[in-house]
Amino acid sequence: MTQRTATNRAKKKPATKASSSSRAQRNARSATPKARNARTSAAQAAPPSKKKPSSTQNQAKSKPASAANRKKAAASSTARTKSKTISANRSAQGKASARKQAVKKRTTKQKRTVLTSVHDAISAVGTLVGHFSKRVMLAFVAALVLAVGAIGTAVTTETRIQADLDGLPSYITEDMVSEARSMQAHYGHPAGCTIAQIIAESSYQGDLSRLAKEDHNLFGMKWANSFAKCNGVVGPTNWDTNEEYDGQYVQINDAFIEFESDKACIKFRSAVFLQASTYADNALIQQAIAERSSTLMAQGLQDAGWATDSSYANKLIAIMDQYDLYRFDI
Repeated sequence: MTQRTATNRAKKKPATKASSSSRAQRNARSATPKARNARTSAAQAAPPSKKKPSSTQNQAKSKPASAANRKKAAASSTARTKSKTISANRSAQGKASARKQAVKKRTTKQKRTVLTSVHDAISAVGTLVGHFSKRVMLAFVAALVLAVGAIGTAVTTETRIQADLDGLPSYITEDMVSEARSMQAHYGHPAGCTIAQIIAESSYQGDLSRLAKEDHNLFGMKWANSFAKCNGVVGPTNWDTNEEYDGQYVQINDAFIEFESDKACIKFRSAVFLQASTYADNALIQQAIAERSSTLMAQGLQDAGWATDSSYANKLIAIMDQYDLYRFDI
């Protein structure tokens, strides 16, 4: 153990010297700051040197100047930027103001145009209303006149019909008289003779016969197959009837025409039955149409063979005289 310690100690000697040298170096380094501090203090205490500044010092001094220049440049740049911004703002404001003025002008113009259009429209509407009012008034007056005329015509027609029916048998209706007049206007067959035939053919004990009531056959017209498709014709129907042969009356059963209505029957008589050559070519019937004479019409019907009764024309004339049926020929 003693030897190892001695050896170790012997080995540590150079290290000790080295350590001493290191301490000297550290002391020297540690002294250097002190010396520097001392030199600095001396320099500060000493008067300023008249030596020309070195380039390093010039650079040091020039740095503040460069900073100032940069500040000035920055300030100048800022000023220019502000000036440009202000100019740009003013320009933008000017443009905006110009746009606003233009928009305002357009808006004002549009408003004026709209107001003008509205005014024109109102004027037009007023004019139309005026015309419309006039037209309405004229239409109203015209309608009123027509209504009054229609009422007057209706009253006149009703009065005339009532006058026509006065004194006639109760079974003679307004439709019968009206259609007889209509056929006279269209075909020339005198209306007085037409009404006289209805009374002669269909009268039975103060009323119409069953043939006239049930089948609307007012003239005792017999059936023929050619009548099947005529307007207002329903078809054939069989009835017992009395007919004169050689001065003697014989009851027979024969086919007669059934009609839809009394008016259909009267129309068929003029439009179909009397258009057959037997009647249409008869001279007396033609003369009766030309002169509108019920007396000649009655004579022409008997002459053409309408009935087997030898006194048929005289019977019709007697009926016309009794009820004054000539008044319907006018």
